Amino acid sequence: MTTSTPTNLGLPKVLLLFVAIFFAFNANAQLSGTKNIPGDYATLGAAIAALNSSGVATGGVTLNVIAGNPQTAPVAGGTGSDASAIGAGYVIKITSAVPTASNPVVIQGNGNTITASGLSTASNYNDAIFTIAGTSYITINNFVMNDNAANTTVAASNNKTEIGVAIVRGNGTTLGSQYNTVSNCTITLGQGAAYTNTVGIYVNSSNSFNVAYATATAATSAAGANSYNSFYSNTISGVTCGITLIGTSGFNDVGNVVGASGQGNTITLTPRTAAMTMTTAYANYVKTRQEGIFLLNNNSFFAQYNSIRLATGGTTNTPNNGIFASTSASGAYTNTITNNTISLTTATAAIALNGIQNTSGNSSATLKLDNNTIRDTATTGANVGISNTAAGVTINAKNNNIRLSNTTGAVTGITSSGAATTVNMNNDTLTAVSTTGGVTGILQVTGAVTTLSMASNRVTITTGA
Repeated sequence: MTTSTPTNLGLPKVLLLFVAIFFAFNANAQLSGTKNIPGDYATLGAAIAALNSSGVATGGVTLNVIAGNPQTAPVAGGTGSDASAIGAGYVIKITSAVPTASNPVVIQGNGNTITASGLSTASNYNDAIFTIAGTSYITINNFVMNDNAANTTVAASNNKTEIGVAIVRGNGTTLGSQYNTVSNCTITLGQGAAYTNTVGIYVNSSNSFNVAYATATAATSAAGANSYNSFYSNTISGVTCGITLIGTSGFNDVGNVVGASGQGNTITLTPRTAAMTMTTAYANYVKTRQEGIFLLNNNSFFAQYNSIRLATGGTTNTPNNGIFASTSASGAYTNTITNNTISLTTATAAIALNGIQNTSGNSSATLKLDNNTIRDTATTGANVGISNTAAGVTINAKNNNIRLSNTTGAVTGITSSGAATTVNMNNDTLTAVSTTGGVTGILQVTGAVTTLSMASNRVTITTGA
């Protein structure tokens, strides 16, 4: 009789199954705590890829790029991008286990430099160093972002990087990006060759990350708007437009914040010598002019404590605006433009300058314009410190310090036109100089005003100087 000893294969099989499940689980585990780069992940791209695929666990996660570890943004579809992205750069797009107020994502740069991909998508205007796509509660903090000096083609087949940080919708018209923050970043574009289509921070509720930005599709609900985003202490240069926030007429972006006390943004515009060639919902408004901060279809916004400078002006842009707010929804809200320092200069004939221009508001809305310092120098173009043309809006403008000079063009300190319930222009200091052009201190142009207050203003006008 032959006997055999039973072999126990059950336990090893169970152990192998357990190990396989363990590694599979960890490969797709939601991210939490602090993840160091390098360390937990070799590159920022690898960390963002894991974040996009796995989502966020309770308590949120910090992707911490250890100081002294510069990064290079990926090509479209590369590691840390998205398979459907058509522009180069990191794409943050989390669709499961999404960030929340109690489970946020912080991408901590620690002063590291991110260089744009050297293979930006040719003939494309979606290239950005970071894109937040239909995702909320993301903070991008303390990076230095540069274009790649190898990107030198600026013609129709351009390979330049258009945007530092883009905040757009995800797939569809109801997935906006909200409660995001970009702070303490230095964004410089235009390395290699000056480029007319550069924007430091670009927010647009008519754009999705995987569709050419030339195609604008309006948000169809408040969830599709890019609301409650904040931008603090960023230094932006080498761009022809600084920070832009573009909502849609049906569903405005609400509550966006550009700057705060001690946390203003510093924006230095590069003079544009040709019109934008990109044809987006954004460019249609500013393709032949320059804006430090541009707000379209935004309400309840704050633009405050920022420094905006255009040193020499361009040759094809009119007007150039420090801050321009245009068009917003009906209803009661307050838009706030306060404590900004704006310096615009052009030596080009017929280029108009507006320190602050507002065409946004309605009979239930209020525009707060306080404590702004404006220094504009032009030649023959019109030169205006603060301008409002929105009918019905209540205007509160006080403690502004405006100094304007011109050679032959007209100079106006503060002007408001259109019927309004209340216009208050008090305690403003205006100094206006023009060699041969007309000069106006404070002007309410047209329209009935129920309550008009112009008290304790100090106006100095010099002509023929």
